[in-house]
Amino acid sequence: MSRRPVLPPSRARRQRGFLLLEVLISAVIFAIGVLALIGLQGRMNRAQAEARDRADAAYLASELQARMWGDLAHLTSYNGCPTSYAACQEWRNKVATVLPGSAGQTQTISVSGNLVSITLQWKTANGELRNYSTQTTIVAAQ
Repeated sequence: MSRRPVLPPSRARRQRGFLLLEVLISAVIFAIGVLALIGLQGRMNRAQAEARDRADAAYLASELQARMWGDLAHLTSYNGCPTSYAACQEWRNKVATVLPGSAGQTQTISVSGNLVSITLQWKTANGELRNYSTQTTIVAAQ
């Protein structure tokens, strides 16, 4: 059986309180780690929201391109996407509903011959302006 070494009384008094100090330091380090994880989660949530907005913008642009493919006879009617053309107005309403922060922003649709350019703009939750642009060539079947 091993015996615990006996410290001289003066040295034992100097050792008192060190366990409490070690526990407090460990608690501070743990709290800093938890706060770092909370901050990381907040940044991840913002990044996820921005990725969702970009995916929605890509989907909306693709949807308009599909409408144009289905309406080749009126392809030039989409230039500038006037509110007088029903298909454009319906698409603009969907953009305003699906893409947050797009109200009041410029949605640009340009048709030049067979080349179609679509640019969507929206504001993020913290007010930063974002853009999504795409171009495609729409050619009638022979």
